[in-house]
Amino acid sequence: MQLVQQPLARQADSRYSLIINFAEFHGDWLSLVVDARSFLAGFDAGKCELGMLIEVSSTAQVTLSSKVSINVGGEWTETHLDVRTNQVCISKASLGRISASDIQAFDIHFVFNPTPRGSIEIRRMTFTLDVEAEPVAAPRLEGVFEDGL
Repeated sequence: MQLVQQPLARQADSRYSLIINFAEFHGDWLSLVVDARSFLAGFDAGKCELGMLIEVSSTAQVTLSSKVSINVGGEWTETHLDVRTNQVCISKASLGRISASDIQAFDIHFVFNPTPRGSIEIRRMTFTLDVEAEPVAAPRLEGVFEDGL
């Protein structure tokens, strides 16, 4: 198996593509995992939605599936994303309430079922994370004003 980062032409939407070349592959599944914990940096706790745009092409008929796995307090939850090879896919997943301080793992999995020989090229991959921050209660103002006025 060979993993190559290749520069794309100037008119391409992305600067680089990721190419996975494989020969004599005897497994059933090939997976690529993105550690997405850094996406949460600077976000307050709240209801989250993950958006993804991905373009994957392959030399043979390779299927692709994708999921988001989150570990909070030793418990894993998974949400599947709708993706396919040989086309541009846009997918969104509601992740529920997330607090960055509570998360031990936030992984995005791409799972392929490759043929014995071929290649897979990820030409574009863009993620967005929309967080609807929880409302913050206004502090109670006690003892701020003088009683005699």
